[in-house]
Amino acid sequence: MTHLRNFGAAVLGYAVMVVIVMTLGLVLAFVVGEGAGLIAASIVVSLLAAVIGGLVCAKVAANSGGMWILIAAVVVLGVLAAIAGPMMADVVAEADMTDAMDAAEEPVWLAWLNPLLGAVGVYVGARLVSKGD
Repeated sequence: MTHLRNFGAAVLGYAVMVVIVMTLGLVLAFVVGEGAGLIAASIVVSLLAAVIGGLVCAKVAANSGGMWILIAAVVVLGVLAAIAGPMMADVVAEADMTDAMDAAEEPVWLAWLNPLLGAVGVYVGARLVSKGD
């Protein structure tokens, strides 16, 4: 039962991270616009979301196993997204989408930084919760 609780906590933590990144990312895109300001704000939002996701995960998990499951998920899915990003950009470019889509493209280095930010943020957030293990 402990493993199931840890897995559920990791899924919940990841869902919280996705909601925060999507919501704040959309707001920031309108407020900040594009360019270096948006990239900096994106880094802050990613780290904040990871800390909150790690905190939620640790609150629900039976032990630190939930945190490690969430960190593994963040790293694996983040690396897959970084690998798939350029491939998806080619598909979008071939589909002759609008210039706005091209302007919103994430820099490659940021796509590779996100899994690291996520892992560190989850660890920090989870460590804010003391469960004695």
